[in-house]
Amino acid sequence: MHNRKKESTILGIAVASMPLVGCERQGIQEQTGQEDSDIALQIQQDMEEEDLLDEASQEQSEKSEESELAEQTKESGQISEEISSQDKLDEERIIEEQSFHAKLNDWGEVRFVSYEPAPSGRDLREDVAFYLLKNDEILYQFPYIGEDYTSYDFYWDVKFVMFTDTNADGNEDVVIGAEYMKGIGPQGAIPYTAVRIYEDYGDYFTYNKGLSDKINDYLPLESNVLAKDIK
Repeated sequence: MHNRKKESTILGIAVASMPLVGCERQGIQEQTGQEDSDIALQIQQDMEEEDLLDEASQEQSEKSEESELAEQTKESGQISEEISSQDKLDEERIIEEQSFHAKLNDWGEVRFVSYEPAPSGRDLREDVAFYLLKNDEILYQFPYIGEDYTSYDFYWDVKFVMFTDTNADGNEDVVIGAEYMKGIGPQGAIPYTAVRIYEDYGDYFTYNKGLSDKINDYLPLESNVLAKDIK
């Protein structure tokens, strides 16, 4: 963006470049001086207009980037159509030992729920899901990321859930340890824990895949990983 120092420099050059004529051509000098003054004023006006256009363009670009980021974040997971179409959850599928009442940031008093796949006629590729409930009604469904883990392996259990600030923004995020079973190859039927980190952005959570993958790369391929192992 053009700054005021640059404007002053250009105006100074414009003024210094005004031709000086002899006293005997005073009338022409006055006319030329007026024209030069008009030109300098026009230059200044053009620069101010250009500054305003630059500011508007930059503001629009920033808003567009923020909107795009928010949209990508909200769509970061695939939401199960079967679950998202209902107002209440099936109590028999709620994993009680990994579901908690909590006061969570701007969400207020909520119940965090770990929700296992349907036991009968189950598609082994279906993953565990997570919700926030208020008055037993669905307030929010966390991004569904099942295909990251269930393409070859299948969900087995939820090992832990904890609430902690993972990105130092003052809000408690949700860290989950979900257990999966390898179903093919020489390591078939071997359980392992995959950590998921959901960061709170006010009216939605986003799955931090990069940090989750980084942690998972350091975890042993065994089923006894606990919350203390990732702190």
